Amino acid sequence: MKSALAIAIAILVPVTSALAQSARELKRELRTRESTAKKAKDPEAFYQVAQWASDKGLAADAKRLFNRVLRMDPDHEAANKGLGNARFDGKWMPKKKADELRKKAMDAEYKAKGFEQVDDIWVEPKYVEDAKRGVFHHDGDLVTKAEKMALLEGHVRHPDTGLLIGKENLAAAENHYYPVGREGRWADEKAADSYHSDLSHPWVVRTTHGSIMTTLPMARVQELKAHIDRGCERVSPLLGSSAPLPPHRPVVIVAATVDEYNQLGQNFGDETSAAPAYLMADEARIELPYHAPSRCGIAIADPKPLAPYYTRHAAAMAYLQGKCADAGASVPLWFEHGIGALASRFENDSDGAHFCRTGVVPKGGVKNLKGFFNGFAINADMEPSDISFNVTVAGLMIHFATQGGHKDVTDAMMRITAAFDEDDSKAIEKAVSDLTSELIDAEDEVIAHHQKLLAANR
Repeated sequence: MKSALAIAIAILVPVTSALAQSARELKRELRTRESTAKKAKDPEAFYQVAQWASDKGLAADAKRLFNRVLRMDPDHEAANKGLGNARFDGKWMPKKKADELRKKAMDAEYKAKGFEQVDDIWVEPKYVEDAKRGVFHHDGDLVTKAEKMALLEGHVRHPDTGLLIGKENLAAAENHYYPVGREGRWADEKAADSYHSDLSHPWVVRTTHGSIMTTLPMARVQELKAHIDRGCERVSPLLGSSAPLPPHRPVVIVAATVDEYNQLGQNFGDETSAAPAYLMADEARIELPYHAPSRCGIAIADPKPLAPYYTRHAAAMAYLQGKCADAGASVPLWFEHGIGALASRFENDSDGAHFCRTGVVPKGGVKNLKGFFNGFAINADMEPSDISFNVTVAGLMIHFATQGGHKDVTDAMMRITAAFDEDDSKAIEKAVSDLTSELIDAEDEVIAHHQKLLAANR
């Protein structure tokens, strides 16, 4: 019996021989093709031989032939590209040299315009201070440094998802095709919906003010992304004059099913995940491209009629979290959900009255605000009706602070806004504490405000 080594050698010899023979044949064909090109005395004929050699893996011969084409026609575009050359100022040259000259010319142009270089990016004078904070302007949008560099390199936003893609893929994107997987594949909407139906690789879609992550189909995503923006816009005037910095743009994960919601709660939640909209646990983060690790808002899309409310609630809390991250501030749970409820249950007075009538009145109405604030909680041991009561009353507190007309309470709310404008963490935390105290002192007026809201919206 032959040994394993002998068998291996017996197999290897014919293969090696076949490979050598193939290489000899390639060289023989190359000589034939090159001889024909010489007779033609045409640079294009030599280019075709050079490209054939490149396709067959004969790199050295391909380079030699591309150079021969350029001796006959220095401006031959395809041959220059075959050698990796690039054009600058009408001349072909090695790409490295072209890049250096292009950068030198660009630097001179920007300097002449009065631009200032911040972190290797040229910035208009009026945006220099923003750039020093890591905020860059591009076509009316605020972006991170990494986004700005990608945009300057020619990337564009996908018209449906808002994510950055190569410009060469824009036509496919405009026809509602999407990148799927890590292999650079693109798929139509139906196939992309199927791919993104898995929680391990959900859709990520950029909105005007934030981003949504979800396994819902794109048609539902487009519906709910508007509610991300509505939630942010509802509360933004209370939290300073500027949006969260680009690295802290709000991110909302919308679970398509109860099972997904429970899974997200197990992975990223704390006791507050008993609510249908909440913020990730303080130690939990998700990192998206061009984004700092985010403490996302999480909402559930079931039941469908309530999904917009839950999405707005989570978006408003994520917006608040972004502002707190900018300032390094921490606010109490009641304030987080009060801001969320203002965007969801109190988006308008009619909705506010409805949620008060169904969630607050059956529990005896507004009472003992000191006990309410001191004992505010959301956890799995609570009845859903108790969670709804706490969230709705928290929203009512912010509603009263903005529309109740009580001077001391309104002034405290205005101090919160001013503190966020200054990115002053201590001032933010003190102002929220002051608001809590003022609301407790104004308990009778809060109760009257609640009754007035109910009476005006029957």
